Amino acid sequence: MVEELPEELPEELLNVRGSREHLPDEREGLTKKFEIYGRDMAGREKTYKGYVTVNFYPDGRPGELFIRFAKIGGAQVRYLDGWATMVSIALQSGTTLACITSKFSWARFEPAGLTSDPDIPHCTSPLDYICRWMSKRFGEGEAEKSEPTLSDMAAFGEEPA
Repeated sequence: MVEELPEELPEELLNVRGSREHLPDEREGLTKKFEIYGRDMAGREKTYKGYVTVNFYPDGRPGELFIRFAKIGGAQVRYLDGWATMVSIALQSGTTLACITSKFSWARFEPAGLTSDPDIPHCTSPLDYICRWMSKRFGEGEAEKSEPTLSDMAAFGEEPA
């Protein structure tokens, strides 16, 4: 037998909202400089310089992310900025860093290539680099343990083991 719904929902169900824990006005942060050695649209080798800044709650949890890139197209800059804003809101709303990094590691788009970071020698996109770096740096999640696919390895001229 199917239960009938009440004509009016209780007030506590009508006003359900997620909670968001904002960072304090003054906060500690960490900025990481990195480079991706890729190719431009014409196929010429190019170095893309980027900075990722992570700001922290007083207890040390990451709570805010900013990305800055030089020599990258306007649409990509806006995409990365929007993604960083979404990550910040997700972290402040209780989403774990592990959940975020596991979803975006190995995302593939340009610029991609070798990097200046010996711990992450190549990346498939700026999102891939940033997620794998955050996962390694903050020790959360499986992104740093995940292996590239065969197509990822082929893109960098590597042979599977």
